[in-house]
Amino acid sequence: MTKQEYLKQVTIGNVPELSAHIELKEYDPAWTALYEVERQKINNALKRDGIVVEHIGSTSVPGLCAKPIIDILLLVEDSYDEDSYVPELEKAGYAMRVREPNWYGHRMLKGTAPEVNLHVFSIGCGEAQRMLDFRNWLRTHEADRKLYESTKRILVQKEWRYLQDYADAKSDVVREIFKHIVQTYRIRPLTEHYIPEMQTLFHDTIITINSKDYTKEQVEEAESTSECNITKNF
Repeated sequence: MTKQEYLKQVTIGNVPELSAHIELKEYDPAWTALYEVERQKINNALKRDGIVVEHIGSTSVPGLCAKPIIDILLLVEDSYDEDSYVPELEKAGYAMRVREPNWYGHRMLKGTAPEVNLHVFSIGCGEAQRMLDFRNWLRTHEADRKLYESTKRILVQKEWRYLQDYADAKSDVVREIFKHIVQTYRIRPLTEHYIPEMQTLFHDTIITINSKDYTKEQVEEAESTSECNITKNF
């Protein structure tokens, strides 16, 4: 499956194409205030304990330039159970745009005025924790923040068909920064609790991350077994 085919498969509605260069804005402290408004909106819509709402992405890192889009992480009990949260969020003005059952159960809803990307994962999802780890690291490590920013400024000078292409182009620098982050990780003993996440990581590696390193038959086999073998996990 090509990247374009994958985008069409997981996107609800048309996949928007870029008509101009991506524009980065200098860091604006108002982004934090905009997030706080959205956080309250989400909490009011869902009206329950046990959820987690976090400001993520470049607008959450003081001093970092960014596209003026507020990225928000929402952790719910089960991201696959859309009936438990999507209707309430839609009433609050968010629209369902992305459904990725084979990538940590990720869902993404869009908000407008301001533009918001609301990313939904299940509580305990390792990918969600990695997003928070990356945000926290950039907030406290200036050298890597500058490295990330300089890479972004170079990439926005290029022409991209889809915004996801630009995001994917940042993968190398993200991996480089994560090498620094993982050096601070505490190694945890393997328990049954981590098996679902390891299964998901294994399948994601074959299907998307390193699909070019596997045969077509191996990728198809992983795709066909992922739904039944992966236990649901941000």
